[in-house]
Amino acid sequence: MQAGTAGLGYWVLARARRRGLATAAVRLLTRWAIAEAGVRRIEALVEPGNPASLRVLERCSFRREGLLRDYLDHGENGRRVDAYVYSLIPGDPPEGV
Repeated sequence: MQAGTAGLGYWVLARARRRGLATAAVRLLTRWAIAEAGVRRIEALVEPGNPASLRVLERCSFRREGLLRDYLDHGENGRRVDAYVYSLIPGDPPEGV
């Protein structure tokens, strides 16, 4: 990873989903990382078949940059899947714009 770039990952237990917890956590962490820690770019990888995670990133102003084909190793019988790459940088429009 490049200097000034951070990777973002999150996971929410099934019983705690659909409460906005991931969105709140991503907003809090990314605002802090950019404003206080001096991070210049935050990246997240998401499987195209994970609409809930895609919505979290989009609600937090991340922008989809492209598709990484056959990128993520699932560890299940050597299965690999595609991943969208999303990023957030200082100056991106705030949430809801």
